[in-house]
Amino acid sequence: MTMHGVVPLPTRGSARAPSDFTPSQTEVLVGLIAARRERNRRFSGRLGVFSDPAWDILVDLLDGSLKGVPISVTSACIASGVPHTTALRYIRILEDDGMISRVPDPKDGRRVYLELTAGCWREVHGYVVWLEEFELKGEVGRCGARRAG
Repeated sequence: MTMHGVVPLPTRGSARAPSDFTPSQTEVLVGLIAARRERNRRFSGRLGVFSDPAWDILVDLLDGSLKGVPISVTSACIASGVPHTTALRYIRILEDDGMISRVPDPKDGRRVYLELTAGCWREVHGYVVWLEEFELKGEVGRCGARRAG
């Protein structure tokens, strides 16, 4: 690890799983995914005020990686919670920014999967390390509320 818990970027390929995560960091990541899904469930239909399609796509890819389930472009579009064409635009932005990559399905040439790049995993790992350290310092509780003290 380097400064701020950021793992050095691997020299080749993309990371398919959070192998650099400790069990407690994996727990934080699972909590992050669950919190996002719960927020979306509770505040759906609020005129798009809570819409964040790029993050929802990343969360879907994180969840799929943790479960060992490949995420197709179609699945990511559904997870984004926005119209298909809008989701495709966000996928292109994430791809152009080097956060995700497309991987053809070796069994079905019509299907394309998405995965987080090694650079994105590095950033996610750094974010999870920060969240874990912030929580351990007693700055916030599990739900994000600032503790009195």
